[in-house]
Amino acid sequence: MDERAAGGGVEARTSSCERCITRTTITRTTITRTTIARTTGIAIVALTFSLAAVGCDDAEPPATGSRIASDPRTSAADEGALGSGSNDPGATNASSADSSAPGSRSSNASRTASDAVSDTADAAAGQAAPATPDPALGYDPTPDADAPRAPTAPADGPRATPWPLPPAGGPDRAWMIEVAGIQPIGRLTPPHPPNNPPSASRVELGQLLFFDPVLAGERDVSCATCHHPDLAWADGRERSVGVGGGVALGVDRHVGRSGIDDIAMEETARNAPTLLNVGLAGRFGPEPHVFGLQFWDGRADKGLEAQALLPLGAIDEMAGHAFSERMAVTEILARLRAIPDYERRFAAAFPETQVSGSAITASTLARALAAFQRSLLAPDAPFDRWLEGEEDALDVAALRGLALFTGEAGCVTCHHGPQLSDYQFHVLGAAQIGPGRRLTRGFDRGRYDVTGDPADAYAFRTPPLRNVAQTAPYGHAGAYPDLESVIRFHLRGGNDLKLEPSRIDALLVPRDLDDAAVAELAAFLATLDGVQPDIEVPASVPSGLLPVSGDG
Repeated sequence: MDERAAGGGVEARTSSCERCITRTTITRTTITRTTIARTTGIAIVALTFSLAAVGCDDAEPPATGSRIASDPRTSAADEGALGSGSNDPGATNASSADSSAPGSRSSNASRTASDAVSDTADAAAGQAAPATPDPALGYDPTPDADAPRAPTAPADGPRATPWPLPPAGGPDRAWMIEVAGIQPIGRLTPPHPPNNPPSASRVELGQLLFFDPVLAGERDVSCATCHHPDLAWADGRERSVGVGGGVALGVDRHVGRSGIDDIAMEETARNAPTLLNVGLAGRFGPEPHVFGLQFWDGRADKGLEAQALLPLGAIDEMAGHAFSERMAVTEILARLRAIPDYERRFAAAFPETQVSGSAITASTLARALAAFQRSLLAPDAPFDRWLEGEEDALDVAALRGLALFTGEAGCVTCHHGPQLSDYQFHVLGAAQIGPGRRLTRGFDRGRYDVTGDPADAYAFRTPPLRNVAQTAPYGHAGAYPDLESVIRFHLRGGNDLKLEPSRIDALLVPRDLDDAAVAELAAFLATLDGVQPDIEVPASVPSGLLPVSGDG
């Protein structure tokens, strides 16, 4: 679509389709204000509580009563018409779809099969919702005590971190490894949580589950629909199309209708990242961490096990209209337990786990999927071979691009470490296209949806650059169709979203580089494409359904 190249277009849409709110943490039990809004037939109850948004990309945050709770270009006068309440950024109100609305589907995604309680109902009754550990982990999910917290900008603007310059004449290998922390992927092993050590049987089980449509509510998509090996374990789309999108893959998919009730579905809010090297994600820093941050807003912050089940409850991703979001995991576990081959495979992979005579639980399902995802490593990129001493692994254009990347273009300031990401959050003002989020139609507040901190409004996680040339389009909404367009966005200082200039991260400044420099940067980025794992779509899966392959 034309507006992506223009960089400023916002395509606002409306829909009656609910999104999910995956977990609610009650911070105050007193209802300070109740506002009933009949918009698209959904009752909105505004309560004083905050959302721990760790679910699908359309889970909604607390709506803060400051300007960032509405369109970034909305005036203070217009904001009053939106009913945003106090203008004090510290006064946080949240809105959620009322799960008791007649005919509505619950908007709470399942936390586990047995503890799916209604947090919103508890709040309305003036009772704090019980805090429950994430069932997918099976152990204390508290991060290491020394793990840094999410950085926030000081009151006078974003923090600029000085970066040591490479030696004269361009970066050498020692500087890249010792200072920038960029290591060949082949030297690294993804960290594993204590209850999910490396296991061939778990990887094999996770692979079958990954391609099996039995995990989808309407049995028409699988994890591989949005993360397919033929598409570098992404989907090649601006934003993914899940349930109702047909059998095709990537750009050939289309937004369709639910096969259950013929209600129109909708594409997801954000671009699907590749799963290559996903087990090497960092946690507020570049080094691989067992609790690596997942998703553009980092809301899945307890590692792959905590992330793995979340798409199952997202209506437009995998749940569809087969069952309510809060019951998704319950229903999927029941399906799996009815398949003898899965019972046998789970028992072999998790012999220590038996719940009511079955090894199939929310925890073992999440661990199997996570085990498979950790196996998706892409080593031996040309850049890796150069780091290992192979002189001719990079040609002249790529070497010039590397010098720009670490020098004049300033890319390495945020793109460093093994995955070329600092795994922190920055406000760049990337263009917003597509539907946006559920309660902020047409735009996306990013990290703010997780923290509720105004300093995090429109901040997104620094994307890793491994295999970047194979995983276009770029940006949280897929607004940049190719490497050239996203490089130029950064070089002009970002802010295609037209935020107030003071909100843009101070690390992103305009750079006066010519077309040749853009081409050289793209040439270097292409050398980050590693060798993908030799994994094929299974010929069959235990459910007996056709595994997602993209074939008709």
